[in-house]
Amino acid sequence: METNEETNKIGISITGRPGIGKTTYALLLVEKLKSFHCKIKGFITKEIREGNNRIGFVVNDLSNNRQVILASKNINGKIKVGSYYLNEESFSFIINILKNINDSDVIVIDEIGPMELKINDFGKLLKNMIDKKPYIITFYYRLKELRPDIYNLLSKREIIELNFGNRNKYMEKVDQYAKMIRDAALCY
Repeated sequence: METNEETNKIGISITGRPGIGKTTYALLLVEKLKSFHCKIKGFITKEIREGNNRIGFVVNDLSNNRQVILASKNINGKIKVGSYYLNEESFSFIINILKNINDSDVIVIDEIGPMELKINDFGKLLKNMIDKKPYIITFYYRLKELRPDIYNLLSKREIIELNFGNRNKYMEKVDQYAKMIRDAALCY
């Protein structure tokens, strides 16, 4: 498949406070893109809950639906972010996902946050792939402070900052954004 260098520069980044709907919005875009027959690779990070309590996060590989725990309050680990211990076995899982995106039409990374940034080579791999393919990326609302280099790369493309006041407006634009990414990825 031939791609135009400019079309690869399409990217949508989604940010906002925890719980605002970044992952939900990314998943809506992914489902729409799949209906256009786009090949999606990357990962989605979902919460692990016990009742109303968040106890951790699981990473889901979008190419094969394999999952691994990224972090939990209920595991022993050496690296702690907030009240969660990172599962260091998830690091190689995530790095392998990032290394195997070359044959995708669209890249999805959910999310770039303090936990993911603890992974060696995560930032380097991310920076190397941003201009290669159309993408959907969610990121931590304070990324600009943590990693201005990555934030500056993402800010060259569209950034959607979700909040309670604009969330419904953006939900109405899922089709528009998905078509923009589809056209850039040349998948129909």
